[in-house]
Amino acid sequence: MKRLEFSDWTDVQTHQIVVLPRLEEHGALLSSPGSASPHALHQINETIVYDWSLEEILNLLKQQSPLRLHVSEDDDASASFEEKNGIQVVEEEESGEEKKDCEDSSRLSKATSITLPFSPMSELSSWTKRVVSETSKQVNKYKHQQQHKQPPGIVSLFLQSNTGAFLSLQKSSAQEITNTSLLILRKSATEPAGNDVIHSCQWYAKADNDEWRILPGATDTAFQPSADLAGRFLRCVVHMADFSTLTCQTETKIQMVPTLFQGIRQATQKTTGYTSVCMVKDVMFRVSISRTESGCALRVEQVLADHSTKLVHEQLTGAHASLASYATPKDFQLHLPLSTNDEDNHSLLYELADRERILSCQALNRLGRESFLIALGIANYKGDSSSCQPSMQLYPVAAELRLSTPPLPEAIGTYGVPSSTMNAASDETKRSTTPPRSPIPPNIFSITPSRSPIPPIPFQRSTSLDTRAHSPNEQTKQLLELQRQNAELQKQIKQWQNEKAVLQAAVDARENKLEHAQQEIAQLKNELEAQEKRESERQEQRIVELQSAVEQLTKELQEKDTLIATLQVECKALEDKYQQGQVVVEAHQQEHASLTMKLQKLKAERCHFKQKNESLQKEIAVICKNGRTIRHVEKLIADDASRQQEVALLRNQKKEALTELEHYRTAYQEAKHAQKMAGLDLDVTRLLERNAELERLVGELTEFVEAKESQLETVKRVNETLQAEIHSLAQAHMSNNDV
Repeated sequence: MKRLEFSDWTDVQTHQIVVLPRLEEHGALLSSPGSASPHALHQINETIVYDWSLEEILNLLKQQSPLRLHVSEDDDASASFEEKNGIQVVEEEESGEEKKDCEDSSRLSKATSITLPFSPMSELSSWTKRVVSETSKQVNKYKHQQQHKQPPGIVSLFLQSNTGAFLSLQKSSAQEITNTSLLILRKSATEPAGNDVIHSCQWYAKADNDEWRILPGATDTAFQPSADLAGRFLRCVVHMADFSTLTCQTETKIQMVPTLFQGIRQATQKTTGYTSVCMVKDVMFRVSISRTESGCALRVEQVLADHSTKLVHEQLTGAHASLASYATPKDFQLHLPLSTNDEDNHSLLYELADRERILSCQALNRLGRESFLIALGIANYKGDSSSCQPSMQLYPVAAELRLSTPPLPEAIGTYGVPSSTMNAASDETKRSTTPPRSPIPPNIFSITPSRSPIPPIPFQRSTSLDTRAHSPNEQTKQLLELQRQNAELQKQIKQWQNEKAVLQAAVDARENKLEHAQQEIAQLKNELEAQEKRESERQEQRIVELQSAVEQLTKELQEKDTLIATLQVECKALEDKYQQGQVVVEAHQQEHASLTMKLQKLKAERCHFKQKNESLQKEIAVICKNGRTIRHVEKLIADDASRQQEVALLRNQKKEALTELEHYRTAYQEAKHAQKMAGLDLDVTRLLERNAELERLVGELTEFVEAKESQLETVKRVNETLQAEIHSLAQAHMSNNDV
């Protein structure tokens, strides 16, 4: 036989819908105890969801024995189970042996596959009412959710920054979340999510390797974590308006504001400690939190009307704080320790507290409450306070904090709220042998059940004979007390029976609504079929019309094809003509380009000639100055030949004169030398002087002739240039005005 645990076939989160993850493979079929097989609601993928009626659940609760589900591993056993069409239910008999320690209780819990937290009827108040009220509600919601399933992602979790902007925690999972951060559910950073989108929501928190625990009062779309949630993750289960469920959670742990944490930690290490002011039922107290060798110590002073203080407790040790609700930003609870001093127990602080020594306090503001929680958590820390970090857990899980409560124990699975146990003053023999019930988590629709461990079952302890009461008076008092308690329990049982009847009526009403909804669904289905039939007929008629239109369009298409062929032939002829025209155009373009080049060249020559004409006009103006005209120039040109001959003659004469001059100079030198040698007279000297004078005149004449020759050469060159220009102008057929 193969044993399947409770979490293998029951939804641990809700205890309302029985889920069988493919038990057919193990050879097991499910049926409710003592009745036929249950009704299968849905089959999602490979998971079958069954519905148990309320009567079967209540009958199951009345049974005082746990249940175990066995599945055979061999084929023969599987066949036998299929033939029985049921599930094997084993009732374990009590051995009668009393367990002496927690290890035996733990082994008993492991040996028993508990499917439902069965307990005596007197202790099933809260759980029974929740199961009865929530079963039908969640089944109906689950059905409605399957019919109107909507994909997730309508809303997401955002973090509001200091500037007021909304940062998505899904896009950036590394955002730092502190106890002053504001988490809010929105559609987007610019669009909020109103009541038309979100029906309700619930926030949860968990530490590492722990289960999700509900945060009481945290049911708004906006949530601001507290200091007691440091070191934990947050999750929000959102119930949408369309009956769907969406889960959003943080990827980083909550931490305290570093600057605030460091300042409070330094203050608690000092002698004076950290001081805070809080209100308790309109009475103001000043609490100084300091850390001593024995642990946390509180100095409590009452603030009077004249602002003076009155000492209430000099050194109060062993106190711790918690939050009763996360909906109030300034309220918190201070759990006072049990003092052995009667004076302390009757002080004002204890008088304002309730019977469980819980003091409901109110800080001046939320920052004051957070500072008080941080200071008290650091002071209660067992290790070195210098090693405390803003991201560490200063407050343990609420299940670890045990305080004395009334006889009916009720575990509250929240952070910062203590769990309840039996009254310490009651008799040990009155302690219940049933396991403490774990709280019912909120409405989370989970197809795959969690594999959370089952809490250990505490064992019954018997008191020794020497501690029991022996006197008749004491026994009478105990008997009267038991009778009084029995009467109260009978009243409570009747009250629960009345509530059960009311809840049963509500369930019947919901079932009637469900039947009415099913009838409406059937009617809508018939209407849909009729509408589909009418739509199909209309579509067939539309198809016939479209077919006739297609035939007509086909004929038109053939005519268009013939026209297109004719136009293609004409287009080809036009293309040939176009090619010929292109060739002619290219030839004309080439000719035009050559003519354009010639025209540009002629324009350049014309400009050149104009410049030449201007320069010649300037030179002629220079030549024809002082009243000269072109006739004088022509006359000079005509006399040029005679002038040339005259110049040639003068050159010859000059040459002869120079030769003669050289001869005379030589003779003069010789004569002078001879005269000097012979001693000639005055006449000879005069002759020689006259000869020298003649030579000077000849030199001057020679210079004048050379100047005339250079002038004639210049005039000759000018005449030649003018003749060439006039000849070129005559060849160019230009008019005299242009010249």
